[in-house]
Amino acid sequence: MKDTYTPPLLPSFDKQFWKLHLGRLLDHPTEAVVELVANGYDAGATRVDISWPDKVGDPYSVLDNGHGMTSEQFRDRWAKINYDRRQHQGLDVEFPGNRKPDGVGVRHAFGQSGRGRHAAFCFSDSYTVCTWRDNNVLECKVSVSVDSDRPFDFLFSQAEAKNGHGTKIFGVMDSSKCSTDALVRTIGSK
Repeated sequence: MKDTYTPPLLPSFDKQFWKLHLGRLLDHPTEAVVELVANGYDAGATRVDISWPDKVGDPYSVLDNGHGMTSEQFRDRWAKINYDRRQHQGLDVEFPGNRKPDGVGVRHAFGQSGRGRHAAFCFSDSYTVCTWRDNNVLECKVSVSVDSDRPFDFLFSQAEAKNGHGTKIFGVMDSSKCSTDALVRTIGSK
């Protein structure tokens, strides 16, 4: 019998992948926003600003002053399914410029599985991340893939230079609208 080449079998992703991977984050917008705020906390942010729309079709954003990411860090963290924050970054939060807010000794990170970074899929099938650190800026649109070979796609774009550090996640509210009052109550309870 002649040897034949068989290409490797690669995983594919069904439409329900995001529902199973993100679970409640896809159906509960207040929890999705709390996850995005927690990401800023885990990045050493002292401030997280949320711009929330009044209606579907309007833009939203979550902006933090945390340490941001280099291009390499973004590519490693955002593209990895179930990125293990504790293994790759440790248990403790890294503060920008090694500064610590007054009264803070060690801050432990909430994140563990890397699911929260995709919480913006609760609001639409795409969102944009702009992150800056060490005079490097990266802007990337992340979209649910229409190709079953991968769960999401990246489209990088040119971003304006920014001083300092931080991350902004933004997009247009297509679904899963919740009121500003509901967000304030939920975030305030955390």
